[in-house]
Amino acid sequence: MSVPKGHWFHYVSVAGNLHPLESLVVYALGLGIWMAPPELKTLFYTNCWVQAALFLPFVQLPVALTGHMAYVDIAWPSGLVAIALVAFLNGSGFWPRRWLMSACYLLHGGRMALGALVMFGQSTNFTYRFAEDLPRYRYAKHKWSQIDGMPESHWWLKMQQETLGQGFSNSVLLCVPAFLTVSNPAEGLHLLEWMGLGIWLGGWMFESAADLQKISFMEEQQRLRREGLNPGSPATLGLAPCDRYFLWTLCRHPNYFGEWTAWLGLAIAALPSLTSEPLQGHVLARLVYLLAILLIPRLLYDCLVHWTGAGPAEHFSVKKRPNYMVY
Repeated sequence: MSVPKGHWFHYVSVAGNLHPLESLVVYALGLGIWMAPPELKTLFYTNCWVQAALFLPFVQLPVALTGHMAYVDIAWPSGLVAIALVAFLNGSGFWPRRWLMSACYLLHGGRMALGALVMFGQSTNFTYRFAEDLPRYRYAKHKWSQIDGMPESHWWLKMQQETLGQGFSNSVLLCVPAFLTVSNPAEGLHLLEWMGLGIWLGGWMFESAADLQKISFMEEQQRLRREGLNPGSPATLGLAPCDRYFLWTLCRHPNYFGEWTAWLGLAIAALPSLTSEPLQGHVLARLVYLLAILLIPRLLYDCLVHWTGAGPAEHFSVKKRPNYMVY
């Protein structure tokens, strides 16, 4: 069931193309904080305060003042770094598991946060004042008014809901694998944990390599334009003569594929901790956390395909690059 054009549910819908019931399940995951057993309460509560302290002044206020959503691209991965620190400092489980999971979140969020700070800083002379919003958020505005049939005058409200929603996701969904595992006192790592951590590492390295190839491609194109050697239409990454960036010949969005794979790995690594000692006797809490773990790859897929990833990217690439349809 899709939400009809102009329906009020668009004001509260999550991501890009989730079923309305899936959106409601995301909101219901807030119960996981309230139901958290004593070993997890400090983790969840501390993280909520940290995410609020990060998003309210550094995302919600700038979005309201400027009408640009780009600030969330710095805050969201920074929120993952915050999850890593909260998990490492407050986790009471088996120390190798705590170190490994905290390191995954630290590397995952830290790479993106640092990259966004540097990229946005260089493009704005480190004022972080944007002349226009990022293409994916301009597409989101287009989708809101033209596809969803909602009043453009209410876009300011949807911007707040979408950006604050990423902080909410850090608070009730994406933190669940970290907090479950760092609270698990069982000695030794389960086979599923090793498998999940291995999948995370492979996905993280794949995404990082794809992003490096994209940066190299963009720098090459800028150099060719400066030297007057690229007077034709914009080149397409992954299509000859730029097919030497081999990851981009494997699929159209290897960076998004790597990101999704990494989160799939974290979800798998958290599964054995659902039966750990802190959750014994907490049946409803265990059910909520299981739903969160299952929803992570589903939500990330929707975001990376329909919301902030492939859909917006291809919407503009088709217009900007005449040979993109060939690719």
